[in-house]
Amino acid sequence: MPRPVKIPITKKKTTKGTRWQLSVPAELSPSGKRWRPSFDSSETAKLKRNALLKDKKVWGAQATQLKPGQAEDARRAMTVLKGYDISLHDAAKHWLACKKKQEQSCAFSELWLEYSNAKMPRISEDYAADLKRYSAPLLEDLGSQIVSDLEAIDIEKAIEKHFPTDTKFDNVARTIRPAFTLAVKRKYCTENPFTRIDKRKTRTEEPPAIISPEKAEAMLFACRDHRRCKKLPKTYRIDCTDCLPAVALLLFAGVRPREIERLQWEDIRLNQKTVRIRGTVAKTRSHRNVTIQDNLAEWLELTPKAEREGPIIPGRWSGKIKAVRKASKVTGQDVCRHSFASYALASSNDLKQLQSDMGHNTPNMILNHYRAAVDRSEAVAFWSIRPDRKGVKLKLA
Repeated sequence: MPRPVKIPITKKKTTKGTRWQLSVPAELSPSGKRWRPSFDSSETAKLKRNALLKDKKVWGAQATQLKPGQAEDARRAMTVLKGYDISLHDAAKHWLACKKKQEQSCAFSELWLEYSNAKMPRISEDYAADLKRYSAPLLEDLGSQIVSDLEAIDIEKAIEKHFPTDTKFDNVARTIRPAFTLAVKRKYCTENPFTRIDKRKTRTEEPPAIISPEKAEAMLFACRDHRRCKKLPKTYRIDCTDCLPAVALLLFAGVRPREIERLQWEDIRLNQKTVRIRGTVAKTRSHRNVTIQDNLAEWLELTPKAEREGPIIPGRWSGKIKAVRKASKVTGQDVCRHSFASYALASSNDLKQLQSDMGHNTPNMILNHYRAAVDRSEAVAFWSIRPDRKGVKLKLA
């Protein structure tokens, strides 16, 4: 016969007075571990001991009613849990909690659909294209997985698989992360897994690439007829005279390349010295006004008033701007915008105004990249570039 289980009572003196402590063995403890509760009186301790022993008889009797298969299953479960200092009861409760989390959660594909549907009306076409391009391969790999079960390592490996370079990895992580912020808000998961994914690309102290005042001037004067220019490849021998207003805005207003493609002449308010970047034009979908500097005004005024209507860019813009860049030997998609910011900060040091002109939500981008890009003498030369400089006067087509 099995030996009867005992629960000894020990009398102890403490700073708070005399206490009676039970020594409950693991088999009778609710937690499955040795338990030592203490009480103010021996009567209370005895009542608790008797209740535990009574429970032992009840549960022991019920345990004998387990079917052989259930008993074997319990034995195997305890074998799995061996060494983890956890009872079968606690393991079952933990599993049930995980199951409830899964039921409250959703698949990653469902989360992404909810996030993108909420995001689309408020973002630019460029950003919408990024969402689609970056999410497609991840949805293929992770779409069916439950959000609450997704670990940081799973997401990290999926991004690395399709976007191996550091720059691409960081771009994808930055684009996908807000969806999991929504998941936490909706209680699909308790933590954003991206908090445990480190950035790959370390920030360098080198400022962004900019063009010299001489290169900027060359780019403006490359807005001419190249049809007879044998120095250029045949594909670039086109008339680029009507590119001048758009190139001037790229250089002296910091307008983004995609924004210039949507800009209209009605947005150029020379009398108010501002360029209106509508929310439908801006990358961030937020409206902003860019100050028209004196030299930019002179370049824009070269276009006769009768011709200041419709789009800023001419027809065949893509080919023409490539020809202008080729003729002036200027490379880099955003080099004009970077140059504008660098020269503007060096000349005026007006951080708040530049932040507004650039359309940044915070000054951090400017402080991190443009503070020491150029010196003041270069800035003076840049903002001195005018149509009549060196006696040259351009003509529009």
